[in-house]
Amino acid sequence: MCSCNYPALVVHPAVVSAGGPNNLFAPGEADTCFQGSGDEARIGGAAPYGGCWFYNAKMQPKSLSELVSSYHDSVGHNAFWLLDWTPTPTGTLRPDHIARYKELGDFLHECYGRYIMIT
Repeated sequence: MCSCNYPALVVHPAVVSAGGPNNLFAPGEADTCFQGSGDEARIGGAAPYGGCWFYNAKMQPKSLSELVSSYHDSVGHNAFWLLDWTPTPTGTLRPDHIARYKELGDFLHECYGRYIMIT
């Protein structure tokens, strides 16, 4: 069941006035690790993104609530959400990863998969 209780979007006046002399707007990007959370995200020490950006057999997928929170914190504030894929060294995806990606997709479809208003 979808519970889309997220805070109202607050838009900074600089964003509303568009961006600069060429009137361009470039939203931010939120690079998001799919695996690891809390201390798990630091496994690997000096590895890029704390070792969570690439496949790590010791890490589990983030919980659905963590992923949804990350989605709302990025897309809900006008940024692109770049969620990494984490294939194994053989190029396959772990079953628990596939299940979490589907769970996230189902949540997003349930919450945002219908038109609020047709123009």
